Amino acid sequence: MIYHLWPVLKSAANKADAVDWLRPSLGLLAIFYMFWKLSLMVFDELPNNSIFFVGVLALVCWSVFCFLVPVKNKHPDNFALYFMGGAMAVMAPSMFIYEFIWTFEVILYFSLLSMLLFKIFLVWYLIHFKYILRSQEEYF
Repeated sequence: MIYHLWPVLKSAANKADAVDWLRPSLGLLAIFYMFWKLSLMVFDELPNNSIFFVGVLALVCWSVFCFLVPVKNKHPDNFALYFMGGAMAVMAPSMFIYEFIWTFEVILYFSLLSMLLFKIFLVWYLIHFKYILRSQEEYF
């Protein structure tokens, strides 16, 4: 997925202030802390740790991509990347919580709702993707 969305990052201007980088970085730091604590909680119960770490690495790369692309490419339609990254950052840990820690149906529904929102924003973003790439306007 990152491979297909990479042109948005390549076409971006490099005009970002330190404050623009600070907010998403703090959010990513909080997400990484949550992933780390959750990983320590379920590490002993995992059937295959190598697959888990590959999955966590892919999730971290996706989250970094979704939260930092709108900093470089300030097109207004890139707000959907924040929703996609956030939905994935909610869906994956909540599914792990449901599977390994607490099998409460509300957590499952919360995870499925997050997945639904991710898919809605992904389809919406892919529909507008060519327009975002063709846009030559400078924003902000």
